[in-house]
Amino acid sequence: MTTYRPIFFEQDWVLQRYSGWEKILASGDAILLKKKTGPFRRYLVLRMGEDEVFQGWLKTAGIVGVASEVIDHNFLESTDRPQAASLSGVSFTRLTGADRSLNVGTFVVNLEQTQEVLWERLGTKSRNMVRKCEETGFTVEFSTHDVGRYLDCFLNWYRPMAERNGLATPSRLLLGKMIEDQSAFLVVGRSKEKEPLLVNIVYVCSTIGFYLYGASADDFPTGAGQYMHWETIKYLKSRALRWYDLGGVPEDNPESGIYKFKKSLGGDHVSLGTEYVHRGKIIALARLISKKIRRFSRRFQR
Repeated sequence: MTTYRPIFFEQDWVLQRYSGWEKILASGDAILLKKKTGPFRRYLVLRMGEDEVFQGWLKTAGIVGVASEVIDHNFLESTDRPQAASLSGVSFTRLTGADRSLNVGTFVVNLEQTQEVLWERLGTKSRNMVRKCEETGFTVEFSTHDVGRYLDCFLNWYRPMAERNGLATPSRLLLGKMIEDQSAFLVVGRSKEKEPLLVNIVYVCSTIGFYLYGASADDFPTGAGQYMHWETIKYLKSRALRWYDLGGVPEDNPESGIYKFKKSLGGDHVSLGTEYVHRGKIIALARLISKKIRRFSRRFQR
């Protein structure tokens, strides 16, 4: 397919626009982001190769220190890499699984294809699921009203799931701000009786729609997930967007449920490369203490 440039490079991506990260350097296909948290400084390098650029930053940009963390994310590097590496005399450790800041891969739908081709790419099973869901009277709307109500539904469904899986729950204020700014929109799935059953949040940046979050009630029609994404594909295409990024997969395992589901939506798999981290002594010690406190707190709560 036409080359997909990950949304994370965009100036209006969530990190840069809403999460306090500042772009301080850019060269070719590499950018350097910075975020200050108390006495600590965190740096995130996003690059498509550009080894010489990154090594130059390590030498001259003053990003390595006892109270700093440097995460190097190379989208073009194979995930089959060593656990440790040294660049310009700086030691890095590879991040895997939940320790990564970005997923290992994603599925991306090319919206420049005709609607007929996009429908065919769903595959027989997914198309049947969409039809079955539609037959129940289930409907999808791209909400511009009752945003507060639907955000409350989303958070009520998302919070317990996040707690079970050790995920952070997004701020209602932040989500509301994104929607107010028209950086994101709600996809609401409703029953025949017009009751909300699923809410997805899609972030829009440049020519990309990005599936940011999703949550559901306990009971909803078979095929509702496929139907929601199919309607989103059509909606984004009608807005002349070029890509629909399905929000990533945490592991490149074709047998995992998330991988299978997102693949079934007709997108192409895109590897998101490798991540390595260097932490200064002080920030590394602070992280270790913080982990021990959280572990103790969880035991105490039991």
